[in-house]
Amino acid sequence: KECLEEMKQCLSDAKDGATRIRDIAQDLRLLSRHDEPDLAPLNLNVVVEGAARVAQLSMGKSVKLDLKLGEDVWVEGLERRLSQIFVNLLVNAAQAVMEKEPESRWVEVRTRKVSERVFAEVSDGGPGIAPELMRRIFEPFFTTKPGEEGTGLGLAISREIVEEHRGTLSVDSVLGEGTTFVIELPSLQESAAQ
Repeated sequence: KECLEEMKQCLSDAKDGATRIRDIAQDLRLLSRHDEPDLAPLNLNVVVEGAARVAQLSMGKSVKLDLKLGEDVWVEGLERRLSQIFVNLLVNAAQAVMEKEPESRWVEVRTRKVSERVFAEVSDGGPGIAPELMRRIFEPFFTTKPGEEGTGLGLAISREIVEEHRGTLSVDSVLGEGTTFVIELPSLQESAAQ
């Protein structure tokens, strides 16, 4: 009976490992693609709200998620790809604040239009990123997560997607205070989008 339980555990571990390898392979394929996507008019707030609903599933009620969404934040893009960025940033932010006291666990997304650019900021009140790590966080396979928690592909893929959309992804972080990722995309006039 003990041998049977051990075999079940081995099979379960093998299945988990295979799933992880499949996910990493899909991420690598996405990172290496350089085809030009067919972009469509999108209200970035709709993308953020959808990504927030998905990310909230992994956050649960232990992290306060605040959306401060501006007006006229139309961009040209692929909803699925942009959503992937926000889900990744939100889940990373939620993981960053988990070591804080429950009442200090917050993540905020802010969108706004400035001139001909649309900005989306994902901020957290986590521990921040050490200055010596800041220059490496967008490198493929670089991760600050312990053990097998991260593949180090999320931020590299997110930056690649933003660049496909003719935008930029940057980060600002202060140790002990938190981190803000800033996505900047070209604006699409709302009238042209409708």
